[in-house]
Amino acid sequence: ASPRPPATDLEEEEGAVILARDYPDQPLALSGACPQVTVMLPVVARVDKRLRIPVRRGDRVVARGRVLDGAVRLAFDEAPLPPEAASRERDLLRTPVPEAAITAAEDGRVTLRVRLLVVPRAQQSVQPVVVTVAVNPPR
Repeated sequence: ASPRPPATDLEEEEGAVILARDYPDQPLALSGACPQVTVMLPVVARVDKRLRIPVRRGDRVVARGRVLDGAVRLAFDEAPLPPEAASRERDLLRTPVPEAAITAAEDGRVTLRVRLLVVPRAQQSVQPVVVTVAVNPPR
């Protein structure tokens, strides 16, 4: 059997699981049988949502996010900023980053931060963000 072609953005959004909880931290457990998931998070502008993803050492975690209006910023807490970027951190928080990836250094979990970036009075301050996360074991 041939592999299934990648889903289009619309197909991913229609199949997204809605994660709506009162807490900013959300567990997102994936397994070898289900190594990828697409979720829809209701996000308030400039307020981080955190997805906690269990990993094993060497797992490669790849995340992609998108929003209908505005932009999204994804970042892993475990991936520190390069020294030259640390001085520009405030500007970087306003920079869209729709994709992020990390290789787990140890067993445990990694934390993906999801932030909605909007231009005040031009976009809605609360919007659903569609996030696709895949965990790939080392080869």
